[in-house]
Amino acid sequence: MAVVQEMQAKVRESTPAQRITAVASLLAIIACFFCIGALAGVWWAGSYEVSQRIRRTQITTEIEFVSTLWETTVKTSVNGQTTEDTQTIDDTCGQSSLSDEAKSRCEQIRAVRAFVFLKFIACVGSVGFPVAWLYFELLCYLPVSGATKLRKSLMILSVSCNAFASLWALLAIIVASTLDFKDMSDDLGVGGGGFVITILSLVFCSVPGCVLEVFAWRWTYSTPETAATPAKTADLPKVVDLPTLVSTRTDSERVASKRDVEAGVVGNQQNQTDMEGVIERM
Repeated sequence: MAVVQEMQAKVRESTPAQRITAVASLLAIIACFFCIGALAGVWWAGSYEVSQRIRRTQITTEIEFVSTLWETTVKTSVNGQTTEDTQTIDDTCGQSSLSDEAKSRCEQIRAVRAFVFLKFIACVGSVGFPVAWLYFELLCYLPVSGATKLRKSLMILSVSCNAFASLWALLAIIVASTLDFKDMSDDLGVGGGGFVITILSLVFCSVPGCVLEVFAWRWTYSTPETAATPAKTADLPKVVDLPTLVSTRTDSERVASKRDVEAGVVGNQQNQTDMEGVIERM
């Protein structure tokens, strides 16, 4: 009971980055099951009819074709009687009398098989690395010097695995869609559970998981931490230091200014008297 309470406390204390990483891990687990279904499911299917005339009798043969990544099954129905023939793709592709179209299909099927295998391996990594990252974030406390580097490496590996899983799934879908069955019938083509769940895995698991982990990386390591420091105020000059148009004067400055004014007035009067004397002499 104490362990459950401790885990609940850890969940409540978790950050948004840790929560979306947990969601990405859950999507990766679902993608792993989708990969298993894709390896075992049907990728190509279809049915067509072949008509032939034998002794004035029209005989119609219905052929149903189903192919996984490992074997092909052909059901043939003639006059209500059905026969089924199953062959492995490796045995069929190993025959020496194959046409060029059949050889091309064999190479493409093997390529799709390899891409799905690579996607499964990448999905396993996209489960393990984020789970390890969450373990070191929530439960295991490492020295500060090595913890950050290890967690960054785990997150980078997790994002890389999801990106590669998306790439392999996309390549498998593209190659599977280009298989040509025209030498057999135009009604045969890509379709089936394996092909559909590969698309679902790409759209709803691998790509969203990669995006979520990129956001977790951004929030955890790329967002700059703002220090809680008070804002610095600019050093403004004091009022007494500001220049003013009218400044206060001391008493000595006032007396000296008054004397200058009186001397100027006396000088003006003397100059006026001298001018009047000059005019009288003339």
